[in-house]
Amino acid sequence: MQRRRMAGCALVLVAALFLATAPTSSAWGAEATPPATPATTPAPTPAAATAASPAATSGADQAQGDVKYGDKWVPLETLFKDYVASRTELEGVNAKLAAAREKLMACQRRLTQMKSDAATADRPTRADLAKARTKRSEYKKALDAKPPQKPTLQPLPPQPRQPLARSRSSGRYSSTGALDTNDAADQQYDQAMRTWENRCDIIKRQNDALTKQYQQDLTEYKQNLNEANKQMPKIEATIKTCDDKLDASAKDLDAKLAPVLEEVKKNNEEVLGIQAQAAAIETRVKNMVEAIRSAPEPVRFQHGIVEWEGLFYSRAELEKIYADTQAGIDSVREKLKAESAQSGQSFPAAWRHPQQDRMDALKALLDRVKAAGTPAKIVA
Repeated sequence: MQRRRMAGCALVLVAALFLATAPTSSAWGAEATPPATPATTPAPTPAAATAASPAATSGADQAQGDVKYGDKWVPLETLFKDYVASRTELEGVNAKLAAAREKLMACQRRLTQMKSDAATADRPTRADLAKARTKRSEYKKALDAKPPQKPTLQPLPPQPRQPLARSRSSGRYSSTGALDTNDAADQQYDQAMRTWENRCDIIKRQNDALTKQYQQDLTEYKQNLNEANKQMPKIEATIKTCDDKLDASAKDLDAKLAPVLEEVKKNNEEVLGIQAQAAAIETRVKNMVEAIRSAPEPVRFQHGIVEWEGLFYSRAELEKIYADTQAGIDSVREKLKAESAQSGQSFPAAWRHPQQDRMDALKALLDRVKAAGTPAKIVA
């Protein structure tokens, strides 16, 4: 009797020590949708609540295979069954969520395609509208332009005056009777006249060029003004026609988009609803994982419950996973060996399948489970 009491105390101490060091991170949710609301501790599922003890006792409950879920002690096997059922339920909900999201994305793709088709159909009209608006800007500029200013012409310089005392009528005559044109004053006058005449010619050419340019500018101004007055009503009519076409096209597109937008709204509401459902199940699974993980590993092994890659499985499930995966690895190895033999090459002795390390770790885990002893009742 005393030995039994000592053994029971030892189990209590082991359980308490394991609870103090047990991890609290979630073992589920690698592919689940993150919870939309803060997690709260849910009430036990119906199966767990039915088998729950009336109230928490001591660490001996954990040593006997009970775990605390919520505010009650629940048999580990019962909670594991609920965990498996909830995990399966979450997988189904996640599948529904993926399908709902695909429906939503399909509707959004339809919207994008419909808008793209409408834009393609409107492209010629928009091109015509852009050209018409450019022309209207040009004609408006012509209508707002001011007529060219008349040029300021340079006046001609005054003609040089001939000295009165040196007029040709009173000139001196040479000994032969001819007029003497070598007089210095006359030479100066003749030079001044030539300079004046050259200067007048330059000014006349400049004035003629200014006058000619003015006439050209005036003619161009009148032509542009007449063209603008003539074409502006046509351009305004073209712009109105294009605007009317685009307005009608936009209304037609809105009418076509309306039912699709309504479908998008419904699909979005469906996605949000399934997300909330998945979040609630995920929170429940997370709390179950924490409760199951609180049991010492040897106790879990005794009940055939094994944690592998963040999830809890029955021993039978993991043995099947190992057997099927290892068989596939062996099949690949034998196939490669045969191909190497047919090609006359030696098969590398160090070759390892990418999944072999993972299966070696699983095999080691299953060996530990077997070493813990065959459970009286293994959860299937």
